[in-house]
Parts: sequence; C-alpha cells; structure tokens
Amino acid sequence: MAIIGKIRKHSGLTILFVGVALFAFVIGDLSRGGFGGQNNKMGVILGEDIPYIEFEKAVEEQLALNRMSNPNQNVSATETFNIRNQVWATYVEDITLGTQCDKLGLAISPDEMYDLTTGENPHQYIVYNFSDPNTGQIDREAVLNLMGNLDQLTVEGQMQVSNLFTMMKKDALRNKYRTLLNKSYYAPSAFAEMQYQKSTESVSIEIVQLPYSAIADSTIILSEADYQKYYNEHKESYKQEESRDLEYIIFDVKPSAEDVNNARDYISGLYNELARLPIEDIPLFVNTNTDGDFYDSTWVTLNALSPYIAGMFEVNESGVTTAPYQDGDAFYTSRLLATAMRSDTMDAEHILINYRGRMQAPDTARTREVAQALADSLADVIRKPNSMPFSLLALQYSDDPGKMQNSGKYERFEDGAMVPEFNEAVQNGKTGDVVVVETIFGFHVIKIGNKSEPQKKYRVATIRRDIEPGEVTVQEAYMKATKLASENRTNAAFHTTAEENNYNIRTMPSVQAMSSNLTSVNSAARQVIRWAYGKDVKIGDVSGIFEGEDQFVVASLTGINPKGYASLESRKQIMEGQLKRDKKAEMILNQVKGETGTNVHDIAAKYNGFAPENSIRLTFNTMSLPENMGRESEVIGSALGLADGQFYGPIKGFNGVYFIKNVERIPGEPKENYNDEQNQMIQGFASRSSLYQNILEEKANIKDNRVIFY
Repeated sequence: MAIIGKIRKHSGLTILFVGVALFAFVIGDLSRGGFGGQNNKMGVILGEDIPYIEFEKAVEEQLALNRMSNPNQNVSATETFNIRNQVWATYVEDITLGTQCDKLGLAISPDEMYDLTTGENPHQYIVYNFSDPNTGQIDREAVLNLMGNLDQLTVEGQMQVSNLFTMMKKDALRNKYRTLLNKSYYAPSAFAEMQYQKSTESVSIEIVQLPYSAIADSTIILSEADYQKYYNEHKESYKQEESRDLEYIIFDVKPSAEDVNNARDYISGLYNELARLPIEDIPLFVNTNTDGDFYDSTWVTLNALSPYIAGMFEVNESGVTTAPYQDGDAFYTSRLLATAMRSDTMDAEHILINYRGRMQAPDTARTREVAQALADSLADVIRKPNSMPFSLLALQYSDDPGKMQNSGKYERFEDGAMVPEFNEAVQNGKTGDVVVVETIFGFHVIKIGNKSEPQKKYRVATIRRDIEPGEVTVQEAYMKATKLASENRTNAAFHTTAEENNYNIRTMPSVQAMSSNLTSVNSAARQVIRWAYGKDVKIGDVSGIFEGEDQFVVASLTGINPKGYASLESRKQIMEGQLKRDKKAEMILNQVKGETGTNVHDIAAKYNGFAPENSIRLTFNTMSLPENMGRESEVIGSALGLADGQFYGPIKGFNGVYFIKNVERIPGEPKENYNDEQNQMIQGFASRSSLYQNILEEKANIKDNRVIFY
C-alpha cells in the first residue's frame, strides 16, 4: 500500500486507483440534489439552480481531499477562497460541457474507463502514479494488486478513489469533445496551396509616409459628436462584465518607536537568562519564549548562521551568548551550545523492524522483544563475510514502505535529515560498521556507507522577539479609521478629510465580484469587495471599517459598471488617442486629395514626408514596416495586391498616411504537394478550438451569486 502514501503528497492531483466495483459509481453523473430554495442559490447555470448547501458540501469535500494530501498544513482563508472558485468552475464546466455532450450523445463508457486504467495506453494519472521512476515503466502488478484490495481502503482512501475516477472521466470526456471539434475541420489542398503562395511570394515596393506625429496633439479639438460617433462605430469593442470602481484609504498599523523599545527590552531580559541557564534547560526555555520556530537541535555550518552572529561564534568557545541584535522586524539573542566536526552528507543501508506501538506500525505488528531479537540477528548476519546482499535482506525483512523503490539504500542524505538516533549513529560510526538503533519507528539495522569530509558545525539556540504594534499603536490607527468612516458619509467629504489629513486615496477601477485583490490591501480585500456589491450600496457611499492584517481600510464606491456595454464617458480617455489620429488622418488626406504623382520621393519632398532611400520587400507574413514606420496591416495588405508598376494611395494607416508603388513581384517556388500547409492550417484550428469552454460559458446565461455569500 506504499502507493497511497505517495499519492497523498500531490495536492490538487489526489490520485488513487481502485477496482472495477467503483466504476458504476463514477460513470453515473454526480448527484445535484435539491437543497435550498429559490432565495438561497449560489447561482444559476443554463437554467439549473446551484443550491448553497449543495455547493458548500462540494467545497467541504474538496477541502477534505486537500487535508488528506497535506495533513500537517492548515488551509488559509485565501486557499479556501480559491478552492471555492475552483468548485464553482467545476460546476460551470460540468453543466455547460455536460449539456453539449448529452446533446451530441458523447459519453465515457465503462469499457473506455477500464481501458484507461489497464489498457495499452492508460490515462496520464495512472502513468504518473504507477510508473517506476527509474525505468518509466508502469507497474501493472501494483495496479492489479490495488484493484484486488479495494475493501482494505479507508474511508479517506475511497474518497480519494472517487475523486480520481471523476477526474479521469471528466478529462476523457473533455478530450473526446475537443477531438470532435478538431475532426470537424478540413483544409482543402487548394486552400493550402493558396496559403503557401501567399506566404512565399513577395513584393518589392517604394513607400512614403506622411506621419501623424508632424501634427501637434494640442491643435486637435474633439467634440462630443466626435466621441459619440466613434463610440457608436466601435461599441462592440466596449463589452464588459459587471464591476465596481472603488477608492479606499489604508491605515497601516506599524510599530511605533515605543513598540521597538519594548521589544528590545523584552529580548534583553531573555538574554540574561539564556546566558546563565544549564544546557539541558535551554530547549524548554527557547520554546516557551520565542516568537519564531521552536528550538532546533540541527547542526549547521558557519555560512548558515546569521551574519550578525557568525563572526562572534567562529572565534569563541561554546557557551557564549550574543547581546540582543535587530535583524529586520525582530530582535534576537543566540547562544552557542556546542561545536563539532561533522559530515554534511552520508550514505547508509537500512532495514526497519517495527513493533506494536511504534509510529506507522499496525496493531498486528510483533512485540518489542521479538523485534529487537530479529534486528540483532540480522545485524550479526550482515557482519559476516560473504553474507547475503543487504538489498535482498531489506526487501525480505524491512518494514520501511520505501524499500521497493530504494532497496533500503539511502544515498547522500543531509546531516539532520533522518530521525536523531538514526542520524547520530551514522554520523558517529565508521564506514562499513553495522549498528542497531531504536527510534520512534522501531529498530533500525544500519550499515554505514561513505561520508563527506567532516567540517566544523555549530549547534545554536536562538530566541526571537517580533517587533509588533502595541495596543496603543493599534488604537491610534483604529481611531483614525473610525473618525474617517463615521464622520464622512459621502465621497466628497471622504476626499476633503483625506486632503486635510494628507491621507493617500488609492483607486481601483473595474473590480469584479469574485476578485480577491485590491492593491496594498491584504486579508480585508474580500470584505471591501463584498460591501461594494451590496444591494443597498450606492455610488458615493462610504463604508465602515474593514480590518485586515496589520491594517484598517475605509472605502468609497465611485462607480457601478453593469454587464453589457461600457458607457461613453468611461471610455473617453481610451478613445482620445485614436480620435486624434483620425482627425490628423483626415487633415492629411484632404491635403493630398487628388494627388496623381507616381514618384514617392517627389511626394515626400512635396508634403514633408518620409521615404526610405531603397525599396522594401514585403511578404504575407510581414508584421511591421521597416524604418520604424511600425505595424501597418492596411498598407502591407494593399501592397501585396498591387500589380507590377502600380501606384496606390493615399492609404490611411495607424501611424500616418501612405503612398506606395509596386516595383516588382517575386513569386514563390512551387511545390509538389502542400501537406505541410494543410497540417499547419488544421493545427491552427486545433489550437483555437481549446477556447470552446469560454464560448460555452458566454452562451450559458450564468447568474453568479457567490459575492452574496463570500
């Protein structure tokens, strides 16, 4: 069952195999029971209600899977928020893609699922978890063994099993749908030939640019009619999702000079005690008083020590204690407990004999006395000349779950990487020695291998006192925030008070409902955004106080942007540059109206334009004009369509108005077939087909109420 332990290390890809008995469970659609009522919906997707209670149940299941993968880690509020978003995305994909697949009759059959696990080309999740890391070959015996032991899995294991097959089924269905899209596209050879000809033939042209930059922006006056006309013509470019515009003031709670002095005084008192304590009392003293990590008995090199203490410890004997020193946002005091010459990396071969009551040992394990006798007996066998290879004994007798991967051999493990008794036995023994030690896991039979050259190491005890805001400092920041929020209920008053007190107003436009970020706001960001989306909050309103990590935030709502088209006023600044270019183009086009010259250099001289000395060569794949004329697709497209010797212009471009003359067309070399071009066209379509989920979501009329709850 070692594979279960391996799988649990992979957060987000919690994969475990299970027998055929669970296929029926997986093949069926996940139940979406009718929890909750119409007023308690997380959202609506394609007309299907997502009840709050059902949604939260799915979130809890995902959190449980994460806890199985990382049992020693607490899930933060941010991670929980992200998991909720992942669960929502799963609902959206399940319903939108599932509906499409139902209409098309696409499904993953039990036979297909079985083939994905035991067939010639198993699913990538199976390959990932059941392949030998050395050979890359799938351990099919391990797969079949696990299939036959389904009933031995724990409830947690079966939950992981369900998750695996759900993921495999969804991935397979997703691939089937995308394959259907890709196979629906065909590129005729005539199209491929045309594509080839366009990409290989070229034209050599002469060109003149009459740049817009020659006309000063200050001379261009724009009217409301200009903005309105441009807006109407480009309205489709201004589609937007619902969002809010915010202003906010942050009151950071930073330690005062008094807080710094208090931290220094505190560590000074601990320094005096640390310096005189007996060594055996130091671990408890450090653990009781430090703001940092617990006492660490690890031996470290001089380079691993803080530069504030390394020099002092290098020239002093054990027992010396450093006076308090500040490093960043904390004060420290450290005591040198011991020095020793130690190897940094070591090799060892190892057999674990566990017994009842030891860590990871089953209730059916042997007694301690039997385990010790077996360990001593194995050690005697290994010490004899020409004994059985250690690796074979490890495979036969060791209770170490990793023996199948390493045959009991641990190479170049770092000093301190193993449990203390194991580590010290290898560190203090000689190469070739066979020793037996007892740890929390049981008895270990160890054959000591090579060790790196010993170097001087240090064991240090360190106490840290963080420099944190005191109660008075927190209250001062809170009172400022309270005064701003309670006495200024309009955005105008908000600005007036900010100016009077030199507060920095931050702006954040277009904040979407499920965003979790506001510039410089930490854990309070979601609180602010939820407030901004409250049904009773109006433009100009000022919020109450939101408490984050070491900060208070007061916000004001300055804009509500409904889903649909952005307003003309909100897009004026974006339009201005293009409108001025259009006005300049109009002025230049009027100036050159009726121009019949055929020499671009004459036109450049006549209108103060720019013409490269030599002709330039363009192909269908040319993206920009040379000589810093920039990206001009209209000009390049026009040039490629000219006949030999043809003069054309004026052309309204992005950076200026242009006249061009085709000097020569150079055809591409013909080919026997255009298979490569056909494949490229098909691959290009395939890359775009990956956007299908975005299109399905656009058509799904999704109502997202998450901001009400989170």
